[in-house]
Amino acid sequence: MEDANVFAEQAAKKMTEEHKAVVTDMETSAATAAEEHNATVSKMMEEHEAIVSKMVKKHKGTVSKMTEEHEATLTKLALAVSNMEDSAAAATEENQATITDLETRLTAKTQSLTQSKEETKTLRNQLDENQTTTLKIAEIQSSTESK
Repeated sequence: MEDANVFAEQAAKKMTEEHKAVVTDMETSAATAAEEHNATVSKMMEEHEAIVSKMVKKHKGTVSKMTEEHEATLTKLALAVSNMEDSAAAATEENQATITDLETRLTAKTQSLTQSKEETKTLRNQLDENQTTTLKIAEIQSSTESK
């Protein structure tokens, strides 16, 4: 029985040593895997930061370019509005001058027409008087000839 106990103790020691070796091997593998994982994560983070940095730089460039283009467009629009305002002011002055000229000409034509109406009325009155006088003369001549 003592042999059996010795055998059991030796077997237990051997199993304990094998177990310790397996645990040590697993710990070593786990540590190696953790280091590899950390290295991979670190490399991925560096690559990610580089990509993000490029994207941010490109985005800033695009935004800067768009801002410049927008400001140039606003400047062109402001100039166009200013030119349109100047044109509108000039057109308004021209239109006002034309309106004033037309009003003056209309007033002159109206006065001329009024004067022509008065002259026509006077001429009609004279014509009526001349006709009346002509009729009287014809009556007098007729009555003189019949005598």
